[in-house]
Amino acid sequence: MTEPSEIDLDSIRAFTAVANRLGFRPAADELGVDATVVSRRIGRLETRLGVRLLQRTTRRVTLTDAGALFLRRCEDLLSRLADAEAEVSKYASGLTGTLRLAVPNVFGQLHVAPLVPGFMALHPDLRLELTFSDRMVDLVREGFDAAVRIGALEAGGDLRVRRLAPNPRVVCASPSYVARYGAPVVPADLMQHRILHFSPLLGGTSWHLKGRSGAMEIAIKPILKADNVEVLRQAAIKGQGIAVLGEFVAGADLAAGRLVPLLKDWKPSESFISLVYPNAPFLPQKVRAMSDFLAQGLGQWRGQGHQAKARQG
Repeated sequence: MTEPSEIDLDSIRAFTAVANRLGFRPAADELGVDATVVSRRIGRLETRLGVRLLQRTTRRVTLTDAGALFLRRCEDLLSRLADAEAEVSKYASGLTGTLRLAVPNVFGQLHVAPLVPGFMALHPDLRLELTFSDRMVDLVREGFDAAVRIGALEAGGDLRVRRLAPNPRVVCASPSYVARYGAPVVPADLMQHRILHFSPLLGGTSWHLKGRSGAMEIAIKPILKADNVEVLRQAAIKGQGIAVLGEFVAGADLAAGRLVPLLKDWKPSESFISLVYPNAPFLPQKVRAMSDFLAQGLGQWRGQGHQAKARQG
């Protein structure tokens, strides 16, 4: 024997439409379906419940006692469902709720913080919680919606990645360091120099450089390791060693001559500024809105940086 089907929303909507319109054809017109479809849905509903909900004659349709009781419950259910959909749609639109975003400390202060007021103006009802740290937060476990990260990242597992802007980096030191210790001619020379190293790099205590002859990995022995690039920048400016720094943190120093590029024929491995967020079937609109806004804002920053280089040249 075939089990009766579960009650579905289409059948409930068909029943309430017929009950309120007192006819199958008016109900069908309201729902945008054929009258036979409405009849079939109500028949399925009555079979599932085991009671007759409507009395049908050639002239009219009336509710049975069970039908009248069921109608009140159905109207209450549909009203609650409509309220729930309205509330959830506000979150889906990205206009309400809370967006928790983790950003790298120095980069966040220099290039994300100035963009925040503009994003707030576009979405005045969205609450923002920003965490500035170079620590690699666990988005899912710690409840972050997204994080800005810098480096070579690949999507996979629990995370998805959107590249926001390129992150050119340069091997550099101060003129005073070069005057005292000399400049490396080839990457292997770095092993004899004082190295200032960003400890969170996935490469560990190795630098990866690319030149015309290919890629090279250089094992280094840092004189200073730090998880904050501002510490490395300051140490480099004061002549304490050679660092690999992104243009976002060292661009002004290079332009002013406080730092000078080294190993000009060798570039650090490709790096990007990216937004990472939990891998889910649907991307929340608040995350999409932040992603698009950062991509536009950081793209303008990168464009201004290239224009400044052209003027210097």
